[in-house]
Amino acid sequence: MYKVCIIGCGMIANSAHIPAYKYFDSDFFICAVCDFNKEIAADTANRHGIPAFYTDAEEMLKKEKPDLVSVCAPNFMHGKYQI
Repeated sequence: MYKVCIIGCGMIANSAHIPAYKYFDSDFFICAVCDFNKEIAADTANRHGIPAFYTDAEEMLKKEKPDLVSVCAPNFMHGKYQI
C-alpha cells in the first residue's frame, strides 16, 4: 500500500484526486492533506476521513514521509514542489 499526501485542497483534489485514491483504497492510503487555508484543509480532511491536515507542505512531507504526493495546487505553484 502506498502512503499519499495531497498538496492543495481545492476543486481538483476534492473532485478527482481524492476520489481516485479512495476508489483504489487497497493500494493507496491518503494520510494527510495540506492547504495554506487551515479551514479548507480541515474541511477536506474531515469530509474524506483523512487523518491529518497541515498548512505547511514541507512540515507535512517531513512528518508523514509519503510514498506519493499529488500536487493539486494551482499550476503556477507546481515548480515550488518539484524534487
